[in-house]
Amino acid sequence: MPWRNGSGPEAATVLGAVALAVLALSAAAIVGAVWPS
Repeated sequence: MPWRNGSGPEAATVLGAVALAVLALSAAAIVGAVWPS
C-alpha cells in the first residue's frame, strides 16, 4: 500500500479483511471437520 500513515481507514479495511479471511477459514475448517464426507 502506498499510503501507509499509521492507522487510517485503509488500516481498518485491511484489519477487517484479515478478520473476515480468518473467520472464513475457521468456518471452512469446522464445516470440513463436521460435514459427513
